[in-house]
This record gives sequence, structure tokens and C-alpha cells, in this order.
Amino acid sequence: MGVVHKIDVERSVLALKDAIEGFLAGVSNPNTARGYATASRALTERFGSYTPVTVFERKAAVDRVAAWFIERWGSASAATVNARLNALSSAANVVAAAVRVSGAVFGSSGPGCR
Repeated sequence: MGVVHKIDVERSVLALKDAIEGFLAGVSNPNTARGYATASRALTERFGSYTPVTVFERKAAVDRVAAWFIERWGSASAATVNARLNALSSAANVVAAAVRVSGAVFGSSGPGCR
């Protein structure tokens, strides 16, 4: 398992780019980091670097991310789809945990709440 890095959540709401930078800083394997960065970069290109992570808590946003994911990687190989899905899932879990610990605004149930 890798080293845990503190994600800077000094602000009351964490921006997507800051959350992703903090997440990627904790990925020690260079190949994994490269794969995770691909998915993360695509997410920020689509939804904006300064989008507050709180946006992703809402059901409508979850649906938009799912639709974007299918459009972006739906025709890719199973290995690619799984790698990108794993990257986004790992990032969401790490960011949600860091934000809950820090007390910053992210919600009570994490990115997948309904």
C-alpha cells in the first residue's frame, strides 16, 4: 500500500483540480499514477478544474459523470474501461475520506450519496 499524503482542504469547499492533485501525489507506482492521471485529466477537462467536489454528490451530477464515462470510454477495451473506472473510484474514495477527516464541505455520504 502507498503512503498517505495530506490533501490541502483549507478552503471550505475543495476544487476538483486540488482534490486530484492531492490524490495523485499519494500514488507511488509510476504506471498506476500515469493511468490515474489519464482518467483524472479527462474528468477535469470535461467538468472544469475549479468545480467544487460537492457538485459530484448530487444524483444529477453522478448521472452526468456516468454518461460522460460511457461516452468517453464505452467503446474501449474492457481493460481500459476497468483501469479508468478504478482510477476515478479510487480518487473519489480518497478525496471523500480526506475531506471528511478535515471537516471541509463534502457532505455526509461521499460522492455516491443519493
